[in-house]
Amino acid sequence: VSPIDGVVTMINATVGSQATPGIPLATVASIGQMRVRCQVGYDEIMQLNVGQTAHVEIPTSSGRTRAGGGQRESIEGKITRVSLSSDPSSRLFLVEITVDNSEGKLRSGVITTASVLVDEQDDVIAVPADALIEREGNLFIFKVDSNRATLTEVTYGMDNGTLLEMTSGVAEGDSVVVRGQHQLTDQVRVKIHSVERND
Repeated sequence: VSPIDGVVTMINATVGSQATPGIPLATVASIGQMRVRCQVGYDEIMQLNVGQTAHVEIPTSSGRTRAGGGQRESIEGKITRVSLSSDPSSRLFLVEITVDNSEGKLRSGVITTASVLVDEQDDVIAVPADALIEREGNLFIFKVDSNRATLTEVTYGMDNGTLLEMTSGVAEGDSVVVRGQHQLTDQVRVKIHSVERND
């Protein structure tokens, strides 16, 4: 008799075999609520708190989260645990997210992706993080004007891992080199090619 209601996820016994004390005959999991365990670095842990809303991405049938284009499906949850100390071996901090899984879309043991909105800014200028290049400890981009690439020092504020908020060096309407910038030199002539976007 199982002490909880749930789903049998593993059977360790076979018909006719002898039961051994201390070894479970079966494993039963309650999947109405699921806990997603994540490990994050120091910079991330300082922005996370119990009670914050998180979104857990639903894996595909292959067990992978949906990458690339297309609408992603996710389940909303809450951060229910934020570790105060890191794992000595990995130096990462444990974060647990509890989600309502009453529809059974998440399964125990799968690998998924979780995201948490920690800050938000409206009406900002942002460029792809890959557009920046570092030289002598400072950050630069190449702005294009009259078919010439001008090396311009910039500073940024918020960083979501993909886009950077530009706080200086870039104005609305500026053309910025986002591909091939590492091969450019200041004031070199360039030819602009349009790139078809899928998003």
